[in-house]
Amino acid sequence: MSDQTGPFFHAWCPDNERFTAHLAAFSALLTPRWWSGPPTREEIVEAARARCADATWVDNDGCFQMLSEDHLRFRFQAWRDSSDNYDGECGGPLRLEPEHQFDMLDHEMPMARGGKRSVEIESAIFTLVTFENTIDVMRRLCIPDETSRVRTGACTWLLEGGSPLDGCITYNADANVARDLALAWLNGYDQTPTNRLAELDFNALRARIADATAHQAQVAQASMIEFVEKNSQTLPHWYDWGRDVSPPPVYEMTREQVLAVLETPPAKLLEALESVAVPDAEWRAVEPIARENIEAKKRGAPTEEVAVNTGRHVRFAEQHAPYRVRRLHNGGVMLATHPYRTLWPLWASALDLLGIRALNT
Repeated sequence: MSDQTGPFFHAWCPDNERFTAHLAAFSALLTPRWWSGPPTREEIVEAARARCADATWVDNDGCFQMLSEDHLRFRFQAWRDSSDNYDGECGGPLRLEPEHQFDMLDHEMPMARGGKRSVEIESAIFTLVTFENTIDVMRRLCIPDETSRVRTGACTWLLEGGSPLDGCITYNADANVARDLALAWLNGYDQTPTNRLAELDFNALRARIADATAHQAQVAQASMIEFVEKNSQTLPHWYDWGRDVSPPPVYEMTREQVLAVLETPPAKLLEALESVAVPDAEWRAVEPIARENIEAKKRGAPTEEVAVNTGRHVRFAEQHAPYRVRRLHNGGVMLATHPYRTLWPLWASALDLLGIRALNT
């Protein structure tokens, strides 16, 4: 597997439960619907279990079938704190990644022939399919058995884990989503990888922010598309104009603003996020047509391959893909959008609702 492909799925849990979490997620990905042998699912899981017996680091891979019925090859790693291979910066201590960027985010995808068609509709079809695939993978990593073993996780384009608000999915087992903002601010404050910060409890995070010497720090970027295009070692080829792009603008928040959010009752903050997670008019205009095309394909309609990685397709997804605020059966909460978008616009709208406005630089 090549480095810097992405998107990367990160998760954190206590050290003594790392391999238990790894095996539970690995087994969930290899359910009968998502895997057909040989070797059998049981043989694969037992081989992975055997590798965990005396190890401090494990590295498993396999081919999994997603909700869309597409097959992806993943690399799945787990580190104990005692591992010489883990320094807290390599993404984890649980990390799942596709072999190539476009195993999950196709250059082309089959769409049913006929009916209305436009760049916006094609982008919406692509967005709906890959959005649900991404959420499904994240669920199987963080809550394969509906426990709260995994305390927090995220899907980002950064191997080492940057601001969660620059990612497309976050998960918090205790539903205290303010942790995402705390991790983002501390990462912007001194560039500590969020994988190192995730082990801290909520009070410890708040104390670190209160003790910070800086008055404000970066919490998010305006666009992850430019960031990936500029920094990815595996060139995405999203744009006709190539790799020469400017860094995206960034957003900062003051220490006092972040502390105010951390003092907000979790239920009130969650309600604010839910209230602003409303699709915009551009998305509502094309979603029904996109779903009709997806259903027609499922019914066996003739299909054609359609390019979905042009600049116009990508920009529509980045600007209009919907947000989901999902309350989960184990009491956790998942905030999610498409990988071409970030969670920052959702947070920015919720903060505005609470009377808090970030600084754009």
